[in-house]
Amino acid sequence: MATVNLDIEGTRLRVAAPRTLVRSLRKIVNDYTVDDDSPLGFVVTRHRRRFVLLDRCGFRLGSASGPDAAIALLVQHLAAFRRPPDDTVQFRLRTLLNGDRAVLTLYPVLYIPPADEGSLAEAGYRLVHRLDTWIQGSPPRALIVRERAAFHYFRSRDPLPVTEEMSISALALPSGLGDSRAARSVALIRASVEGPRQKIFDVATHLATTVPVLPIDLGRPLGPQLFRD
Repeated sequence: MATVNLDIEGTRLRVAAPRTLVRSLRKIVNDYTVDDDSPLGFVVTRHRRRFVLLDRCGFRLGSASGPDAAIALLVQHLAAFRRPPDDTVQFRLRTLLNGDRAVLTLYPVLYIPPADEGSLAEAGYRLVHRLDTWIQGSPPRALIVRERAAFHYFRSRDPLPVTEEMSISALALPSGLGDSRAARSVALIRASVEGPRQKIFDVATHLATTVPVLPIDLGRPLGPQLFRD
């Protein structure tokens, strides 16, 4: 294993991965590398001939069959550390896409049990590979950063140039949390990362009171439960 320390718009983190991946990653994020030791952010390991991406707590975030796909997965997660565009709020919510609709998932959904991309694909969903979601507009819409835009950002330092706006069709929440609008609002506000305080409150309240809720049983595979959307 090897490591690379990064400073992405003021956020310091360290990536640990096999040496071949770290060499490839350095070529992409070279302008963001620093010498000082930084807190652990992500770890890439090998398991049954696949590369597996873990967060600093050991939660499985995704997997890839080859080194290029593993780098793409990692770069998309790293791009989430850039600051969101103006008039945008950032929430610690993972996103599933179904056509032109987005399902926002609140921790620990997609963490416990870990996301199974094969099962999600069978249910018609694609997992967005980042740990946060940018939300903008009224009614709120999710801004989805495309894979090539993440690579472009690190190579050019330009603002992320390509996003897709998706309507938010549902909130996937642990069973029990969806029973109370007030509890949903509080949970969403606590999941906020960046943005004007009033804007965060307004978006969280809108999502908690108007977006359909998918109660998720954390003891069952996620994919089949999404058919209720």
